[in-house]
Amino acid sequence: MTARPSSAPRRRPGRPRRAAASLACLAALVAPVPGCSRERPPNVLLISIDDLRADRLGLYGYARDTSPAIDSLARRGTLFENAFTTAPWTLPSHMSMMTSLYPSEHGINPVPMLRWSVRTLPVLPDRFVTLAERLRAAGYATAAFTNGGYVQGRLGFQKGFDRYFETHEKDSLPVLEEEVLGWLRGERRRPFFVFLHTMEVHQPFDPPESSIRELGEEPPQLRSFGLFDQELIQGGEQEVTPPLLARAGLLYDAEIRYTDGLIGVVVGELGARGELDGTLIVLTSDHGEEFYEHGSFGHGSTLYDELLRVPLVMSGPGVARGRRIDAPASILDIMPTVLDLVGSPLEGRRSGASLAPLLDPSADPAALGDAGAPRVLYAETRGSRRHLIAVRRGSHKAILDLQSGSLELYDLLRDPAETSDLAEASQALAQELRALLEAYRDGASAQAPPAGGLAIDEETRSRLRALGYDESAEPPADPGAP
Repeated sequence: MTARPSSAPRRRPGRPRRAAASLACLAALVAPVPGCSRERPPNVLLISIDDLRADRLGLYGYARDTSPAIDSLARRGTLFENAFTTAPWTLPSHMSMMTSLYPSEHGINPVPMLRWSVRTLPVLPDRFVTLAERLRAAGYATAAFTNGGYVQGRLGFQKGFDRYFETHEKDSLPVLEEEVLGWLRGERRRPFFVFLHTMEVHQPFDPPESSIRELGEEPPQLRSFGLFDQELIQGGEQEVTPPLLARAGLLYDAEIRYTDGLIGVVVGELGARGELDGTLIVLTSDHGEEFYEHGSFGHGSTLYDELLRVPLVMSGPGVARGRRIDAPASILDIMPTVLDLVGSPLEGRRSGASLAPLLDPSADPAALGDAGAPRVLYAETRGSRRHLIAVRRGSHKAILDLQSGSLELYDLLRDPAETSDLAEASQALAQELRALLEAYRDGASAQAPPAGGLAIDEETRSRLRALGYDESAEPPADPGAP
């Protein structure tokens, strides 16, 4: 991702102070709320907080108090310690979340930046059935609420939704909150499925001062970080120093705290309406964010775990309380798990698995491990000069560059930060994982991407530039590469 100058932090008119409201709503997360009939299937609330790293949340051991509402939600349900995405950027990963298919399977896997050669965005073909379509066919009222980025209804995300609200503005949590609460307060005779997606945590990071102070910090003199900073760094005009990393991290954390307020309000509304215990809540993210751990900021171009490891929390009917699961999970598992828990058939092709057996309150937690052969999970991303695929099997992870053929190998148990490449020292294991990656590549090559697509107009380009997806005059190194 690159940067664009901004002379001053953007103003956010109309932002309410959320501290008191959020804390008041947390009470609904602590004690059960009666009044939900189990004679009908549970409601479903799927929350995706774009760009949210798992390790920046209190429930995953982070020191700052970034996520009181999300932490409370986790205490009501089950937390997956090792959940991963399928791609390090928004469009393909969210499509995987909705279809339980890898990016190369659903075909929505374009170059993540707005490169000079990218003139269209692919649209999900009708032959792929989404979670919303499955639930609407099962009798659910369906609604989606998003504030921008690549999660545009016209790319196929609207499939199955009775209502699809999108604001196309990052700085719009109050609007998003108003729309979600208004819909929840409406008259309904059917169970509901709500998809709530917010870009607030995404770059540029410029949170309200109140959220910074809620973390026990004073606002820095430069109260934003994003495009301009990255351009200066990439151009060699600004050095990456500990103070710069600290400022970027603080602003990112404050964006999380601000977004956490929305979660507290929405879940609190369910509690106030007597619907909390009758609602299956899934909270996750599409990818994380890099803070120069491997030499870059942002996301989209690498497959290290600061981008691939995401939060995954589930609570509600059929979900054990206070449980933490070590077994690997994927955003691919969300669709089959939800359908399993609401009693809808698990039909059609999918690459994810139902996590319902791990969530079962009657199951013995001591027996909930990664039994049998280690689970194998993949991830991928495409760039102008690299097409990367990664495989995770047990504690080992390999990343293959399809252009150069180079492979990196890491032992995540001993080296969770992925700093020591073992490809040369462990050649037998490296070849074993390379074979898995090459088989995945060969299977992916058989999946033809959707023809044509949605033309990227100037308005769309402008919106995506504001989120850091900048254009480059540099052509791809190999336009014909996979």
